[in-house]
Amino acid sequence: MFGVQFYPTPLLLVERMMKKVDWSKVQFALEPSAGKGDLANGIRNRMKQEKKPCQLDCVEIDPDLRAVLRERGFHVAANDFLTWDAQTRYDLIAMNPPFKDGDKHLMHALDLMKHGGQIVCLLNASTVLRQESPLRRILMDKLKEYQAEIEMLSGAFHGSERSTDVEVALVYVNIPKESEREINLDDMREAADIPDEEIECSELVDGDFFKAAVQRYQMEARIGLKMIDQFKTLNRYVGERDILRLTVASGEDLPISDQNKYVRELRACYWKALFEAKQMQRLMTREVRDAYLAKLQSFRSLDFTMDNILQVKIELSKTLIGNVEDAIIKMFDNLTYEHSMGKNNNIHYYNGWKTNKACRVNKKVIVPFWGLYDARCGGSWSTYRACDYLLELEKILGYLDNGRTDGENCEQVIRDAFISSTEKYDGRKLHCKFFDLEFKKKGTVHIYFTDERLLKKFNLFAGRKKNWLPDGYGQKQYSDMTADEQAVVKSFEGKQSYEDTVQGAAFYIAAPEILMLSESDAR
Repeated sequence: MFGVQFYPTPLLLVERMMKKVDWSKVQFALEPSAGKGDLANGIRNRMKQEKKPCQLDCVEIDPDLRAVLRERGFHVAANDFLTWDAQTRYDLIAMNPPFKDGDKHLMHALDLMKHGGQIVCLLNASTVLRQESPLRRILMDKLKEYQAEIEMLSGAFHGSERSTDVEVALVYVNIPKESEREINLDDMREAADIPDEEIECSELVDGDFFKAAVQRYQMEARIGLKMIDQFKTLNRYVGERDILRLTVASGEDLPISDQNKYVRELRACYWKALFEAKQMQRLMTREVRDAYLAKLQSFRSLDFTMDNILQVKIELSKTLIGNVEDAIIKMFDNLTYEHSMGKNNNIHYYNGWKTNKACRVNKKVIVPFWGLYDARCGGSWSTYRACDYLLELEKILGYLDNGRTDGENCEQVIRDAFISSTEKYDGRKLHCKFFDLEFKKKGTVHIYFTDERLLKKFNLFAGRKKNWLPDGYGQKQYSDMTADEQAVVKSFEGKQSYEDTVQGAAFYIAAPEILMLSESDAR
């Protein structure tokens, strides 16, 4: 069902692997080819027996098996172990990799564990016995260097969930922590390889944006970990004086190393920057963005990789249609009911379908923003709240527009008028992609919709969703409508405008076009 290389670890073999581990030294474990979680479950149960907090990451390349792992309550940190450049410092890697690539998987595990820790691994016995490839010879040299224990097992998978008579090798490696090894202070000179330029997680460049962000994260993680390692190494030579201290700012109270605390906080920093970046904004309404930022705590456990970014984008795409529709209706209600402004007439009332309370947004609306202009000390503008609101309006109109319109977004226009410009804003009209703006000193913003067809689509969308318009509106010819339906047409937009609606139904009536993501979009 799950592929020819899927051989779940039998329970007796799991127990045998667990007995190899010195659990007193385990705080954070990894199962890098987790399958459906049999070996991972053995780790979890053993850590519970040891009364230790269960810090366990899993990696699994098969999407169906990843779903199984999540259903069983396991945290999936990455998809493809062989391409995963993990920065987390694990104390234990327990693994049953695919038999045909076991040498590659164990080599990668040894590389991840170069800072110290235990590895217990099942291999096809031929990987150890037949060293016919350069990779296998290098692997065996490393195992000898670390004085690995290798035990041959016959019939270990016989009669198991997926039976095979293949002889396997049980490999146990205990790599000493760097602090336990002799340190050559000349190695510290490697720090000179660190780039001089300042690195900020918010500095995410355009041009292959997601790849650049991941590369920047990897570089910053390596540099930060090197700094922590070097501090702890050098601090050994200072004596027991409580003078120099290393503190990692963390919002969590977990029994993990400073290195892993740093990696988790750095992930959160980059995920936050990603959710706030303009390249992700087209996939999020304001409420969705705020929801993701609110659960940022959980993203500390999710590695910042291309695979995981793609997965987040896919999840956003799946929920986008419903969220967009909700956001459009919420904005419509905001511009009509919430900001009708009494005599300012943001809205036009019409006889809706079986109701007399239907309304639509006028070409010009006025939106109040408390504290937008402060008359004290010569007067000053504060446009933050207005800018956030207007960006959401622009995004919603963009969904309805389906990418037809080019133009400068309102954030840049507002920034140029209030921040970048040497001239003081004097109430002049600002021209944005979908609307013009006038900021008034009494604390309001006048919005002039410049695309009448788009405004019409906005009103049509709300009217149809609220059942203010008859079924088939925009798809029936006027002559085919009942007298009641014709009365709604006349009240809402008039016969001539309705004929335009019918002719342009592909634009006016179709749901907002959602960009579905493929794997190539994230590369």
